[in-house]
Amino acid sequence: MFSVFKPDGTYLLNLAIYEEKTVAKLLCELCKAEGWALMTEIILLGKKVEKLTPEIIKALPDAGMFECKYQCPEDKVKKDVRQKLGAKFLDWIV
Repeated sequence: MFSVFKPDGTYLLNLAIYEEKTVAKLLCELCKAEGWALMTEIILLGKKVEKLTPEIIKALPDAGMFECKYQCPEDKVKKDVRQKLGAKFLDWIV
């Protein structure tokens, strides 16, 4: 089960599955807020992506595979952002 407060890990997400695409979008938004370099080993639709960008996030397809590794050191964690993303993507009440 995915936790916005403990997102570190390696992911293989099927973008055709609603819940998995939601996790992909959430991870991308988290990366945008905490630091672009925190997401590595990115493979989108079978092609290696050197660095996540806003353009890639906007064009995330509705099918295909998204692979990545997210690793955030404690000093880069933005708990307030993570809580807001939980509300936005997971319908948390804040």
